[in-house]
Amino acid sequence: MSFAKNRLPARRAEFTSMTEPYEIIARKYRPMIFEEMVGQKTVVQTLRNAVAHGRIAQAYLFSGMRGVGKTSAARILAKALNCQSGPTATPCNQCEFCRAINEDRLTDVLEIDGASNTGVDDVRQLREGLRYKSLQARYKVIIIDEVHMLSKAAFNALLKTLEEPPAKTVFIFATTEFNKVPATIVSRCQHFEFKKISYRDLINHLVVIAKKEDISLSDEGAAMIAEAAEGSLRDAQSLLDQAVAFSGAEVKDADLKEILGVVSRELLLEFSGAVLGRRPQDIFPLVEKIIELGYEPRSFAKKLVRHFRDLLLVRTVDAPGEGPSLSPDDISRLREEAGKASPEELLRCLIALQNGEAVMRYSSHPQIHLESLLIKLCHFKDLVPLSELLRDIEGAKAAPASAAGPAFRAPAASSSPSGRPPGATLRPQERISASPPAPDPSVRTTSPQDLLPATIERLRAQKSSLAALLAKAESAAVKSEPLDIKFSTDKRFSVQSPVTLEVVFGADMRHTVEAVQAEARQIEKAAAEASGLRVRLKVVLPENHASAARQGDADLALKDAGVRKFVDTFKAQVLSVEKTKDRRKDG
Repeated sequence: MSFAKNRLPARRAEFTSMTEPYEIIARKYRPMIFEEMVGQKTVVQTLRNAVAHGRIAQAYLFSGMRGVGKTSAARILAKALNCQSGPTATPCNQCEFCRAINEDRLTDVLEIDGASNTGVDDVRQLREGLRYKSLQARYKVIIIDEVHMLSKAAFNALLKTLEEPPAKTVFIFATTEFNKVPATIVSRCQHFEFKKISYRDLINHLVVIAKKEDISLSDEGAAMIAEAAEGSLRDAQSLLDQAVAFSGAEVKDADLKEILGVVSRELLLEFSGAVLGRRPQDIFPLVEKIIELGYEPRSFAKKLVRHFRDLLLVRTVDAPGEGPSLSPDDISRLREEAGKASPEELLRCLIALQNGEAVMRYSSHPQIHLESLLIKLCHFKDLVPLSELLRDIEGAKAAPASAAGPAFRAPAASSSPSGRPPGATLRPQERISASPPAPDPSVRTTSPQDLLPATIERLRAQKSSLAALLAKAESAAVKSEPLDIKFSTDKRFSVQSPVTLEVVFGADMRHTVEAVQAEARQIEKAAAEASGLRVRLKVVLPENHASAARQGDADLALKDAGVRKFVDTFKAQVLSVEKTKDRRKDG
């Protein structure tokens, strides 16, 4: 019995220690005074001076990303205004008012969640309470967190109260989405923008916490946590808490990589090497590799964006310094990798990755989207700069003009060897012979009748398949156009004779016509080189001429008053016209 009496107190003590509530690091190390605020020097100095000089505004608006100290600064300001030894820029945290605010039990300091109290009725109830003076504290402080969640009607209900609030009443609004707060509200507040916590400040803060909590954390481990936190102090503290829960008091770097999902630099270099080395065949095995390692394609795409940003950084900046993921060893390896491409190519890849990553968030097949995006990057080096294309276009435009010569005179119609006028139709046997004479490339053919054979001969050296297609034509005609006379600044002039080369094919050669029309530019260029003229190609089928004649007969028939009246009455259409004998002449 005595043994049981001796053991009972020990068991009770053990049970008490096990059931004692654990306070997470983010709450345990929440700043209690302005001096403990991390990374918000400008905001802290402004608020301290305002309290010290008694220049208290009726409303404050704190904006910034999550976990940077907006709500903590609002509570510290409430304590600074209501401290028993204040108003003071350094609240004591020992008096009844400071302890009541820390424990959230002071009735004159209300902290409202804007996401839960969004309606106009909630704001009206708040306004009713503001009619009465503070019961205990010096100032009545209303803190509304996530104020952008309030409805439009609720914001409108606050306008008059914000502009002329009761005496000793201060509003403090906090929001992560400043753009959603109406301008009418912003104009009635003093706006303070809370910045992202710098990478170096996050590391220093984590090291201090690790020392106080007897946690073994390496500098590399603190850097990995700071990078994953992305500027949020609360996120960094929560990640450290998670790492301690996983590893215990000794947080190993390998455990942190597993917890945070850190992608090794070697794996990222494999991907950039495949892209910059133009090896699309390596993309599919690499993507399969990251899937097997457990990386989600969308999150891995974000890592790739960061990696190509680092490549562009070391490629364009001589001394980039150490960043969130850049050690001296990383910088040397990145320089070697970035040397495989120009800064323009790296920038093009970075922009494409950013755009692709944004679209990938909504993709139902992120793996396929990532694969296709990376293969597209592999072919970026095949792109031709726009400046080169413009030079090629300008060169192509200048080629016919230079071939024509500065002072070429159009040949007369009688200069044709056969004596036919320029507009005459060539007979098939005259048009293309079995073995047409090969003209000297340096001597231009000036006879319009020889234009088609000379063009075909020149095309045989450039593109034999096109020359064979053009040789299938049944007839051809060369039609002159008005002369083009150009004067230069030194009063010299040149005469160019534009002509139309009309080539007629058979009715059953539609595909041949389409193929010839697709290469019209090359044919016109070859004809210009052969003749020294500016040539325009026109390809027709025999039925085109027949249909044109039929259309002309139909138009002529519609000029007759009787035919036109018949067509209008019966909503008819002229399909064909047959010429008949004039019976009046027969009679």
